[in-house]
Amino acid sequence: MTLEAITVGREARMMIGADTYCFARIDNKSTREVVKNPDTICGDIDMPQFRVRKGRKIIRATIHLDPTPAQLIALVPWLGMTNISGTIYAMGATDVLTEKDVKFDFGAEQTNWSNCIVLGYAIRGSKGGRPVSMQINIEAEDETFPGTSFTASPLTVNKIFSFTDIATRQIDNAAGTLTDRPIDRFLVQVDNRVVSEWNSSVTRTGAKIGDRQGVFATSVPYTSTHKDLYTTPRDSEGPMEAKLKLTNSDGSIEIFMPGCVPITEGPSVLGKPDQIRTPVTFEMGRYFSGATRISPLTITLT
Repeated sequence: MTLEAITVGREARMMIGADTYCFARIDNKSTREVVKNPDTICGDIDMPQFRVRKGRKIIRATIHLDPTPAQLIALVPWLGMTNISGTIYAMGATDVLTEKDVKFDFGAEQTNWSNCIVLGYAIRGSKGGRPVSMQINIEAEDETFPGTSFTASPLTVNKIFSFTDIATRQIDNAAGTLTDRPIDRFLVQVDNRVVSEWNSSVTRTGAKIGDRQGVFATSVPYTSTHKDLYTTPRDSEGPMEAKLKLTNSDGSIEIFMPGCVPITEGPSVLGKPDQIRTPVTFEMGRYFSGATRISPLTITLT
């Protein structure tokens, strides 16, 4: 018996801009709209084929990867933030989307996605045997198939981040002071709420950041030392701060959220041997110190 030709995941490669990346998974969500009126009556219980047309190309994917310091330095400028100085990025009042070409080689043929923008992103980690991971949702203008050539230009291989690489894990106390907290997981997620447009075109013609939303979530033991993470969000009207920093021997990422709105949620008790923990959820927000706008999120890379 002759084996049928197939392709497997280990053959796949990905380039973002000029750099080739290791990645964990690509969820391809691309499609072509089907245009029809389901209310059409043509004297038959089945839709006539000639009353169905093709509409917009919607080219989207979710990229899952385990970021390293070198990858973050290349990727963070793509997320839709303002470069404050060096490798410091913040959510600004007039942020614009950055376009990058993305190339996929799924083993059979190279696929080029032009002018990709970031719809949203998330960085998460938890105790256990998995590294800190990053998820990036992207949208392209168009997709082409130029052939089988793929010129790899790998980024310098750096160390991934373990959850135990958390050097800073601070959340405000009742006095408004950043305080070290024991956490077993974290999520930093931003939805750029992108407004995309297809003006009389099969392919996307424009895009802009909409009413952007960001969330920080974690879990802290419910003890006498940290019970304020339930009572303070419940009783206080003011904002709260949170700061995370991951550091390994190749570099670091610090995530600072200075003006969060806490979402109150009390601890639950399980009927089995387990900790009582307080879920902590913050919605990122901007505020002003005098005339100075304070960004909802600042990312510092080294």
